[in-house]
Amino acid sequence: MPQVILADDNIQALEGLQRHIPWHETGCVCAGTAQNGLEALALCHRIQPDVVITDVKMPQMDGIELCRQLHAHYPDMQLIVMSAYDDFSFAQRAMAAGVSNYLLKPINSDKIAELTQLLTQYAQRTQRHAAHLPAFFSSHEIADLRQAVTRADATHVCWLLAQLWPADVNDVRLSKELATNMVAALYQYLPQLGLHAVVDGLPLDVRLAQV
Repeated sequence: MPQVILADDNIQALEGLQRHIPWHETGCVCAGTAQNGLEALALCHRIQPDVVITDVKMPQMDGIELCRQLHAHYPDMQLIVMSAYDDFSFAQRAMAAGVSNYLLKPINSDKIAELTQLLTQYAQRTQRHAAHLPAFFSSHEIADLRQAVTRADATHVCWLLAQLWPADVNDVRLSKELATNMVAALYQYLPQLGLHAVVDGLPLDVRLAQV
């Protein structure tokens, strides 16, 4: 279930978001809150949530700088900014910092409904992407891929990997998971060929465990 972090220095606004967002409907869970940018950054480093909803004007670190740093470390993290600044140039700064959605305050019932829709869509998209993993392992093309590896047919291996890769996957975290599982599926077949995979001087199973 996708995890969401809320950041706002206004405790009433923070509690209002926690209380009024219908989490059970969105398919997401509120994993924590922060009342300033530095606290939010530390919390995100610890939890690595899927979504961050943050105010802009906060002490110690504002929401734009928070988003800039989070985007640099976690490019697939969804960043939603709430701001009282109805200014196009300010919105541009937010988008340049990796923000996907820019909502104007006050956060009323309409904005809660918009947040609910955004979180629901994100949770549904995550569920669709997760469904690709069992589909990968059940694909008949896995057998073809193993045979291509056996023949050392690099061209056919690349073509098959392209066929197996879901066209709608553009999430960094999911891409890493899919790639790891692709390598793992091939690794499991290597002993049958009397081969042992070594990467950077270490057995591949050790390298995979470090990913």
